[in-house]
Amino acid sequence: MLAHDRAKAAGGLISVALSRTSPWVAVSHHRCSVESGLSSVNLNSTRPPGRLIRKAHSTVGYSRHVTHDAGSLAQIVAIMVLAHACADEGLFESLGKKVDSLARGSSTRLLALSVAFAALVTAVLSPDATVVLLTPVLIAASAAHPYRSHAYASVRLSNSASTLLPVSNLTNLLVFASTGLSFVGFAWAMLPVWVVAVAAEYVALRWWFRKELRQSYEPSVATETALPLFPLAIVIVVLLGLAGGATPVVPAAAGAILLGGYALIRGNTTWKNLWNAANLPFAVLVFVWAFVVSALGSTFVDDWFNNVMPAGSGLGSLANLLWRQSGGRELSTLRGFHALGFATTPFIVALCTVVLWAWTSLIW
Repeated sequence: MLAHDRAKAAGGLISVALSRTSPWVAVSHHRCSVESGLSSVNLNSTRPPGRLIRKAHSTVGYSRHVTHDAGSLAQIVAIMVLAHACADEGLFESLGKKVDSLARGSSTRLLALSVAFAALVTAVLSPDATVVLLTPVLIAASAAHPYRSHAYASVRLSNSASTLLPVSNLTNLLVFASTGLSFVGFAWAMLPVWVVAVAAEYVALRWWFRKELRQSYEPSVATETALPLFPLAIVIVVLLGLAGGATPVVPAAAGAILLGGYALIRGNTTWKNLWNAANLPFAVLVFVWAFVVSALGSTFVDDWFNNVMPAGSGLGSLANLLWRQSGGRELSTLRGFHALGFATTPFIVALCTVVLWAWTSLIW
């Protein structure tokens, strides 16, 4: 890889690591994605000094950015529908019972399995799928022993574990095109960061909740349900399609249509549930915001915007808010949530950034 390409890829990957590694107490506004709107960049243009991502200056550039934004948002919508259909078909519930069974009464083992489960769901589907659909499963898995650490695992990993794949979250999708990497190349570059982040989250949760994890518990006597093979097969095929270089929205949409239709035919979901899962009003809001910021990107407003908008934390993460609505509110307080974030997040972010720098220096 040429020096220019290495710098381009590294800049994008570092922005991913900084924006998604571990949940701050709030949402982050990172200039590498805000400055050019929510879209990727014209790779044939010259990057101004001080910017990880270049801006578009032409009508054609805006058109390409808007098209890319629409495709990225469509994929996120499809993944959310797919995740909801998986839940309606009982995939998450079945896996949750297996997690509880495998723990065999060990609270620390249950935490490790919860972290691993949340990390996989986040990487494969999306952070929103983890906080909305997995949080109730983990809470139910520990219903007889309501440890806060297991519920916290879903919101912590919904941020930290979303660095692995280009499709793991919207930030990755938007940075992906500017890195010049393939789907597999992106995953290979981020794999050590993902592993370290997941391990660090487990250590942080085990340390923070060490008092409540000292005692064992009586495992649930609920009968395990058979693993739904069709939803599992659909998810695997979608991942294979993404890894094979297909346009991301195509396998995601195909999977959502197939599994959504399957769940409708079997009576396990409704059109209303799938429509709500798509959350189209929010997608339209994000799309309009991307268009407005991209259109203003070559005007004097851009410099003013960069000076006014802070790089760092703001008012509240969507994943954090969804987590609280999905059951996290009953097991947490705002003070306790923020205290955990301030005590652990800076270290995890720094650690993952160093790992990314060391790994990319080695493989590139």
